[in-house]
Amino acid sequence: MRYKSRILVSATLVAAVLAVVGIYTLGKPDFGSEAASDTFKRQDGIFECRFPKGWENRPAVYSDTPQAVFVAPPPSEASDTAAVPSMWVYFYAEGNPAFKDSETYILMHTLSTEDHRISEVTEVRLNERLVKSFWVERPLIGSPENTREVIVKEDYVVFDTDKGFFVLGLTWPLQEKAFAAQEKRIRSQFDAFLKSFRFSV
Repeated sequence: MRYKSRILVSATLVAAVLAVVGIYTLGKPDFGSEAASDTFKRQDGIFECRFPKGWENRPAVYSDTPQAVFVAPPPSEASDTAAVPSMWVYFYAEGNPAFKDSETYILMHTLSTEDHRISEVTEVRLNERLVKSFWVERPLIGSPENTREVIVKEDYVVFDTDKGFFVLGLTWPLQEKAFAAQEKRIRSQFDAFLKSFRFSV
């Protein structure tokens, strides 16, 4: 059985395209204050975004795809948390070896399996651009030091550009009680993360 997706991007994301040729944004970012976020900008200028202050910019080493991964700090040094929230960006250029196009990416990530809950794919229009969103709940194994299985919910926002497609997302550990009280705030930060996103490809 498939579950109807909660729309990941609120109506407040719909805003005008930035008045800069070739640069787009998903809306006006709002982290509460400028001091509440840091700015990430790739040296090649492909994209830039803001992410929550105190989160670690942790480059993923398993892919050559232009990307950025921002990881929340653990609740405490003594925590046995197997997974922490993270926000991420991936850009797949035309001709990349992993996915032919955004439709292929979505298809591969929404294949029904026994241990996955998968939402419907929802289409919304942002800045005169169609964006597709969906979520997946799946088991995740922690680090080699902590192999306790947890269930994570991954929110995906996928959209095409002239030269490929972007995937932005949030990974949320559903079973980690240490983060339960922060969910509303972090999801608000994810909304601001999406709004701050700009690209030039």
